[in-house]
Amino acid sequence: MNGSMWKIIFVQENFIGRILSYIGVIIIISGLIAGYNMSTYVHYVDGYGNEERFFEWTSFFVLAGGSFLFGVALLGFSEVINLLHIISGRINSLKLTNENKKPSIYEENHEIEDMVKSKEWTLQESDEQKIYQLFSDKAILEIKPTEVEENCIVRLQDREGPLSPYVTVVDVSGMMASEVQDVELKQHLIAWYNEQT
Repeated sequence: MNGSMWKIIFVQENFIGRILSYIGVIIIISGLIAGYNMSTYVHYVDGYGNEERFFEWTSFFVLAGGSFLFGVALLGFSEVINLLHIISGRINSLKLTNENKKPSIYEENHEIEDMVKSKEWTLQESDEQKIYQLFSDKAILEIKPTEVEENCIVRLQDREGPLSPYVTVVDVSGMMASEVQDVELKQHLIAWYNEQT
């Protein structure tokens, strides 16, 4: 068998969990048998071979109980491994389905429409300070609140170099302002800004 075949056997059938559960059952059964055999004593009464058998319950419970607890611990550990194997399989299948499913253009536009607020919001002075902090190395020409709450259009220009202003979208909802990374939202808000001007 090559290495990929072993990988298939180990991964798909959860070989380790199954082996541990078998070992746990064997330990429990052998512990009960060994506990019985070691707790039974033969006492010879006379010289003619007459004997009496004694059974010591305390030694039986000590020997059998220890192996029983160890076997149950192995069974529990194998069950944990089986559950982790099942969870891992579900996560992998979810990853595969999520990678294959991309949202349609309608769904993306619908999400942006849900973010648009019907009422206008005003930019607070603390939000402006966040934007000035974010772009401390650039000249800010204009800050305009957008139709999506806590997102602003910021028109910038490099302090040195040719005059070439550009526009970016900034989110001011956090402790610090940050540029919006969602491409669809950014394009939507820049198109909205271009319509306004």
